[in-house]
Amino acid sequence: MKKFIFFLISVLITNIPLGTKVNVCAESSYAQITTKGVYIYKTPQVNNHIKNIICVAEYTYYVEIVSKYNESFYKVNYNGVNGGYVLIDEVKKVKGIPENPYPSDIKLTTYDKNCYLRSTPSKEDNTISIIPSKYNGLKFIGMTYGEQIGDFDDNIWYLVEYLDIQGYIYNEYIASINTIYPNTEKLSYSNNDYDKIINPLSNNTAIIIIIGLSLPTLIIIYILYKKPKKIKIKKQNNISFNEFDERL
Repeated sequence: MKKFIFFLISVLITNIPLGTKVNVCAESSYAQITTKGVYIYKTPQVNNHIKNIICVAEYTYYVEIVSKYNESFYKVNYNGVNGGYVLIDEVKKVKGIPENPYPSDIKLTTYDKNCYLRSTPSKEDNTISIIPSKYNGLKFIGMTYGEQIGDFDDNIWYLVEYLDIQGYIYNEYIASINTIYPNTEKLSYSNNDYDKIINPLSNNTAIIIIIGLSLPTLIIIYILYKKPKKIKIKKQNNISFNEFDERL
């Protein structure tokens, strides 16, 4: 039994991840867009090709930090975009959680002709769907820059959601779009690093928590597997010497 308990303790200790990367963000996992023209990239590199830029994150709004990818990039979620990347120097972590982290209720309406929803902000063989004329149910995700089409003197595209499908629509096909007002929420900035390399055994609080969580389990296992003590009953010899002699 002692060997079994020792084995369980060993398993608990050896399975504690020593020196592993732990996402530490006790106050908030959001960062504010503090620079105009911040790109949400598809890959963690400063590549401004239209195929690597998902959209522009609106100034004064927020990104939700998923993790710190490296010293230059955060991996983030933004307004329906999951797993994009932003430069760390272009955002600031905040304390608390914003009530309206992303632009909301921004509706776009198309002109009186059908238009294409495309997978990239360019005119190529990339049509996802066809949006009907005078349609006003598009959900705005973000603006981006792409290919200039035809005689239009414009390279602005919108990343939108149409019937649960994300895609791009050329600005010249949009008849109207709501004004995007700045986010006026007041959240203080945080100076804490998002990711740290932590050894749980170097932290006294972590050790106490680990022991506190493990001890009840070990006690229950000990009780369940504890073998009952064998009760030795001594047989009394009631045979008298006379009886013994008679048997001889």
